[in-house]
Amino acid sequence: SDTQDFTWNVSVLTVTNPGPQYSPLGGSASLQIQAEGLPTGDTWTYSATGLPSGLSMNASTGLISGKITGGPASYSPSVTASDGHGGSASQSFAWSVGATTTSLTSSINPSDYGQKVTVTATVAPVVSGSGKPAGSVTFMDGSVILGTMTLNAQSKASYTTTAFALGVGGNSITASYSGSTSFLANTSTIYPQTVNEDPTTVALKSSAATAVVGQSVTFTVTVSASSPGSGTPTGRVTIYDGNSSIDQTNLNSSGKATITMSGLAAGGHSITVRYSSDGHYQSQNSSAISETINRAATKAVVTSSDRTSVYGESVTFTATVTVTKPGSGTPTGNVTFMDGNTVLGPGTLNGSGQATYSTSNLGVGSHSITAVYGGDPNFTSSTSAAITQKVNKASTTGVLTAPQSSIPPNTQVTFTATVVPTAPGSGTPTGTVTFYDGSTVIGKQTLGSNGQVMLTMSWTKAGTHKIKAVYSGDGNFNTVSSSVWTETVT
Repeated sequence: SDTQDFTWNVSVLTVTNPGPQYSPLGGSASLQIQAEGLPTGDTWTYSATGLPSGLSMNASTGLISGKITGGPASYSPSVTASDGHGGSASQSFAWSVGATTTSLTSSINPSDYGQKVTVTATVAPVVSGSGKPAGSVTFMDGSVILGTMTLNAQSKASYTTTAFALGVGGNSITASYSGSTSFLANTSTIYPQTVNEDPTTVALKSSAATAVVGQSVTFTVTVSASSPGSGTPTGRVTIYDGNSSIDQTNLNSSGKATITMSGLAAGGHSITVRYSSDGHYQSQNSSAISETINRAATKAVVTSSDRTSVYGESVTFTATVTVTKPGSGTPTGNVTFMDGNTVLGPGTLNGSGQATYSTSNLGVGSHSITAVYGGDPNFTSSTSAAITQKVNKASTTGVLTAPQSSIPPNTQVTFTATVVPTAPGSGTPTGTVTFYDGSTVIGKQTLGSNGQVMLTMSWTKAGTHKIKAVYSGDGNFNTVSSSVWTETVT
């Protein structure tokens, strides 16, 4: 037998993808489809489905041609090339009639919060020279509709946002073209519009640039948006004295806040305020203002526990120091109590602004009493008006005693006279005591340092004697007579 070798070539049939096709409505189209892999001697047979209205395919040549009718639309035609022996290849592609593109621009990017932004959409046909798209464009920020505008003769539409339509951060702006009888609808790619926090200005004013300790001072803060941004900032402001925070509060609906305080110490103060961002408006510091706090004036008043006293009586003087308006507070420090030009003694102010000084050493007569407040770092010194303290002589009590009230003749008996102040007086009386037997002076003695004096007597005859001691008084104590002592001689 004979064996013969030969070669059998198998062809692969393919149709070349023509790529996306774009045609204007009413325009003529001509597209040659290319196929490969047909064996020698065979012929192609072409067919197509899904072509735009008005177009057809030449089965022998693979040429798609015709005038497009109908309306704007997107097609997905499929073409097939057959070799007549059961072999074929197909290819699908896109064909758009009246396709458009939409582009976006912004008047300013980035913008500030509260600033109006104009976005402009331009709709153009994919096939140049095929007319001007008409209709409307809807502008959106994400899924939120901003507004719908009509295209002008240049196929442009612009929309100006309201001041607060766009939030701080990134905004995704798109424009959707509605389409028309000649052009397809289209949505632009996302245009990223950045909105920054709006810069602010912070103004600070004081109700009184110069005040005194304890005086209420009101600081007024105004936080304003900066152009081209707009609106009214909200949020919190903190007031500082130098680097120390001393108070904080919230802005009202007008972007203002007031802070009233009366606790600034005497001296110079550099006052500032800081606005803290609310997410829409930038944080900002005010310029410093100078606040001078002077020491507040005071008024001292002195009172006495008993304006008319007696010698040796303890008298308490009370000084009350108050702050003169518009100042306020409680003075601290020391008070000096004076009797004319003579210092009586000191006192320290308590938490109520009072100091006391007690004495029982005032001499008989009138005394001009004042209280002198020395001041402290926040309050000035002051001297009270004088009050008159009258000191009278103290009353005394005289007591006459003897060891026995009956004695024989020619027997000595010693009489003791004691003179003591009557309360509230105190001290030791001085002077003389005169002894009487009836109306007859029988002796006169000077009081000792113990307030006593003694007289020794004797009688030769029996009888009754009425003995009395009379104190003469001195500069501080009044005179007094003792009760009568009856001494019997038997």
